[in-house]
Amino acid sequence: MDAKSHVWRPPLPERVLGAMFVPAFLGIAGVAAQDNWELASFSNLMAFLGCVGIAILAGLYAATTSLTLREDLLIVRNLGHRREIPLCEITAIRSGYYGTEILCRKGKWWFGFAVQKSRLATWMGKRTRADDMAELVMSAARERRGD
Repeated sequence: MDAKSHVWRPPLPERVLGAMFVPAFLGIAGVAAQDNWELASFSNLMAFLGCVGIAILAGLYAATTSLTLREDLLIVRNLGHRREIPLCEITAIRSGYYGTEILCRKGKWWFGFAVQKSRLATWMGKRTRADDMAELVMSAARERRGD
């Protein structure tokens, strides 16, 4: 990492909870499979696949979700997917309940789930780490564009 790198991950309680979901839902999937190993009924198959899917998503969220600000780009990692956005392309950032929304020059929106702002903080006008992150990324983008 270079000297100007900043990394934002989901809060520790969310990462711990996501990591705890993995064995819990795999255990539930195991019980669904053990109950009827052939998974002959459609409902048993859907319960099994649903639990395995939730376990995979929870594990990916806990392990890989982040926003990384580098000197020339913002790296957005969501559930195993990685997107590199050049800072000169970023025109706006909004932090909200579902995560960070990043607007690029061509009108394309990207979402980062790592940093979120609660509705309560929004209603009360409180400043959160999501606001700090958005301000830091926008100032870096303006600096990169020469604004």
